[in-house]
Amino acid sequence: MTVQRYKKQIRGGDVSMKTHGNSKNKNASVIDLSWLTSWFKEFASEVGDVVPVRTRLKKLQDGKLRKYYSSEEYTFLPAFFTWDRLHEEMREFVELSRIRRREPAKSTMRMLLSLHCPNIRIRSPRDNVCDVCSIYLTKMRHGGTTADTSDELGRHTEAARRMRYAIIFIRGHTKNACDRGFGQIRNHMKRVDCWAVEDVVTNAAAAAKTSSVKHVQRRDDLFKGFKPLLNELYKPLSAVQRYHIFSMTKESLGVVSCKTGPDDTGTSEDVRRKFDKTKTTASKVKLMFEQFLESLPPPQPNAEKNDQMYPKVRPFVPPEYQDDLIYAAPTPSEAAQSKDTKRARLKRRADTAAETKRVQDERNSAPSFVDQLQGVMEEIEESERTQSQAKETCASNPKKKARKASSA
Repeated sequence: MTVQRYKKQIRGGDVSMKTHGNSKNKNASVIDLSWLTSWFKEFASEVGDVVPVRTRLKKLQDGKLRKYYSSEEYTFLPAFFTWDRLHEEMREFVELSRIRRREPAKSTMRMLLSLHCPNIRIRSPRDNVCDVCSIYLTKMRHGGTTADTSDELGRHTEAARRMRYAIIFIRGHTKNACDRGFGQIRNHMKRVDCWAVEDVVTNAAAAAKTSSVKHVQRRDDLFKGFKPLLNELYKPLSAVQRYHIFSMTKESLGVVSCKTGPDDTGTSEDVRRKFDKTKTTASKVKLMFEQFLESLPPPQPNAEKNDQMYPKVRPFVPPEYQDDLIYAAPTPSEAAQSKDTKRARLKRRADTAAETKRVQDERNSAPSFVDQLQGVMEEIEESERTQSQAKETCASNPKKKARKASSA
């Protein structure tokens, strides 16, 4: 039998390891690296954001440390796409497309893509962690885990979880990147030339895949003046800065329920105004919005900006963009208005500087706090010295003391 044969080989010492043969790893050699990298780059272009990253390199030349800065474009994937999640996405793509590809393991996929796609990174999940959680984690790591620390961390995370359940994003407790796109758009706009409004719209939309830009023309009536009508129909909500959650039901329109948190019982406030002892109704609000809602006029051009753009900026603008309205010559009224604005600003700055100098001179001439405190201490010491001298005088004259006692 096979078992007996193996036992005889072991007894006889005829046991040795199989030679490797210096051959490649069969599992890794059958992986199509070009297809894997092309799929990863296409996937990153769909869900990632292209961000210019400034890198620094230090070199020691002639005994001096020199710093070299370079700017490269990196594609950052959301923190949701971990390497495990990327491996699942790759497997789903292979199954849906029905292509015959050898699927690499998770560790192999991470090693190959990190080596051949260094400009595609995954955002750190710690960017969305609040400072309080980091402090608690540091305490528990270095100071040991205690029941009090665990309870405090649990209460902190539970409150944030309940607020997130109420569809309120809290910084540090949400997977959604709050206001991340503004800094990315700003960094992208620094690297491009914008000579017209259309260039601004195009570059803002191209800053990231998630950017959505709407170019509002002056003829578009998108902005409405709701404030006058709402002030006429409803009262302002009192202590609005104190609350975080506001709700209103269809059965009680105009009654706002205000809560500081999900566990708060909340308070209700009726913000409807009364007209002839009758509160605002839904039919009246609908009628006012249909007949009396007006569009906001477009903002007036800045005369001072127009006065500066023509002589200072237009000479450096390419000829094909010099006919744009933003580089047009200012009218006489705009030039006069620009001069008046500059004079008023200079006068306001001069008045502010004079007032600041006057206050500073008064502070310098007035005695300091230390001098005032020293004067008060000297007055206290002088009063104590006077009282002690009076007591010594009474003790040195016993006749006066006896006379005072007999008169009493």
